[in-house]
Amino acid sequence: MARKHDWDLALEDAIKSISIQPSLAGYISKGIALCGKGRVREARAAFDVASMFTNNDSNTNHLLLLIKAIALFNAVQHEEAMFLVDELADACPTVDILGCRVVEVSVMRSC
Repeated sequence: MARKHDWDLALEDAIKSISIQPSLAGYISKGIALCGKGRVREARAAFDVASMFTNNDSNTNHLLLLIKAIALFNAVQHEEAMFLVDELADACPTVDILGCRVVEVSVMRSC
């Protein structure tokens, strides 16, 4: 439902998914839906909880942070989103930074 920007239904689906089986995808979905609804503080918490499901895998953590940055940007948290992308690129030089740069360029083009 997030693709259709039906944030209420997307949030409802995410909460239902989490209640059945807490997961990385469920908490990411919840974070995206909350950002879509402008509930940024709660979205940050959902993304933080999502990190518990990454099994400390650096690639999964990297992807999660990029998704969080995009969601924050779409919630008009531009500065925070760009800061996150820059910090991620600086902190993880051994991880493929192409994703960071793609997000950064797409975010900058929409400003």
